[in-house]
Amino acid sequence: MAAYSAVSAIAQQRSSAIIGEMTRFAGSEAALALRAAGELVLCSTPAEIVAAQSHFVLGWFARTLSQSVALGALGDERGRCDAGAGPPRRDRQRKATAPLSPK
Repeated sequence: MAAYSAVSAIAQQRSSAIIGEMTRFAGSEAALALRAAGELVLCSTPAEIVAAQSHFVLGWFARTLSQSVALGALGDERGRCDAGAGPPRRDRQRKATAPLSPK
């Protein structure tokens, strides 16, 4: 029973960390969207608008990559904790990969 309690506590900590990261990402994106809207208002020519938009798009791609790496690292930590659970059962692996035979 103590093992289940420990696993539950670890899972809750990991979930809290992921929720915290997602909340931080959403907050920073909202702030950046407001800043981008303000910058677009200040553009006086179509060329300035295109330049600003391309700058925003490149920044978005960079943030998306960074966020996916950060969330992947959190998932990797979780995987390392689960690694102590032992190897998968072989009978399940054989059933999943066994070819279908006609009846």
